[in-house]
Amino acid sequence: MGKPLTYLFTLVCAVALVGCQEDVPDAELIGTLWTLQSIELPGEPDVAPEATKVYNIQFFEGYRLKGREDCNGYGGIYALSENFGIRLDSLGISYMLCAPPTLGHPYFETLRVVDSYEITGSTLRLHSENGTVLRYRNME
Repeated sequence: MGKPLTYLFTLVCAVALVGCQEDVPDAELIGTLWTLQSIELPGEPDVAPEATKVYNIQFFEGYRLKGREDCNGYGGIYALSENFGIRLDSLGISYMLCAPPTLGHPYFETLRVVDSYEITGSTLRLHSENGTVLRYRNME
């Protein structure tokens, strides 16, 4: 194969591969188990939980939610509003003493001031009033 034909073949293959890629549809807020990947603090490096620590959240029909914060479980209710607004209310948590290091306090305090969310593919971001973002991933 000559050079022009080789280039053409490479270009056709590259275009075909890009055209075959499927967009990942956005996951659903309700019913999905979201696992925390990082806490994005304004003006500071992101903080990720240790691999052995579990932080997650799940939203259910009927405006209920539950999750894990390291060794503690929590639950509450949520309300949705226009433009992806969300409020988490009546949050209750078990208060077991988790082995350090834990993201417990900053994580749970950020949940209390969440005011909006966005879902892109398999990523959920809960934005808070103070600029902190909880970034989750659908691990299913």
